[in-house]
Amino acid sequence: MHPYDGIQIAMPTKHGKAAVIKKAFNQFFPVEIVEVNVDTDSLGTFAGEVERIDTPLETAIKKHQLVSGYEFTISSEGSIGSDPAIPFLISDYEILVFKDHKKDITIIEAHRSFEIKAFKKEIFLGENIEEILEQYDFPNHSVIVKAPELTRISPFKGLKNLEAVNQAIEEVAKVSKKIIIESDLRANHSPSRMENIYVTAQKLAKRINNLCSACQTPGFGLKSYEKGANCTFCKRLNPEVINSEILGCVKCDFEINGRIINKEIAPDKCIWCNP
Repeated sequence: MHPYDGIQIAMPTKHGKAAVIKKAFNQFFPVEIVEVNVDTDSLGTFAGEVERIDTPLETAIKKHQLVSGYEFTISSEGSIGSDPAIPFLISDYEILVFKDHKKDITIIEAHRSFEIKAFKKEIFLGENIEEILEQYDFPNHSVIVKAPELTRISPFKGLKNLEAVNQAIEEVAKVSKKIIIESDLRANHSPSRMENIYVTAQKLAKRINNLCSACQTPGFGLKSYEKGANCTFCKRLNPEVINSEILGCVKCDFEINGRIINKEIAPDKCIWCNP
């Protein structure tokens, strides 16, 4: 029996994420997820009327402070935009943070995916938008219509039919010649993002399911990386290249070596052969 069998986990969210997280966790051990409707928008919104000033991880951790009175909490945060490694592609980076307040442990998992329906386009009144909406799976995925300057008029969010979109465009056009139409990336309005949250939850639940062999604390998994790999051509060491994983406990100091990622590297990735 897992130490967390049947626990109740509180989730601060306004966007209906609990069901997919529960589904993922129940593949490993049974839990109940209780949604706590608090103002997570105070930490930042996708529409931009509230700027997110912290990193995704810092924001996810702050969400735990919005609820109290629960032994277990879980929070979610996502970032969608130009991928840091392949800037011409859009990626979705999702983070889930689980806290056991009694044991004082935090377990984190993340997932990056290119499987996300996301766009942002500047248009003018009267422009045909049906083709781009169809391309990004509208109305299955909702959209937002807003002005470039959000102080002039509030964004119109969660738009799910063409009539509502056109009405919003007309309203924004009254105060701005330029109009922005974009994906509504709140999880309950973006099925492709919700699927990525589900995959992240599977990774988190799988990790929580792993107990430390030294102290039996849940959450044994990736802790850090061993760096340094030699080039296959010049044989010189590249000190910043990830060599292998280090797996560890979130509570005690027990660690083991994980999988090898780069035993050696090719010359085109070598800082000496290809400076």
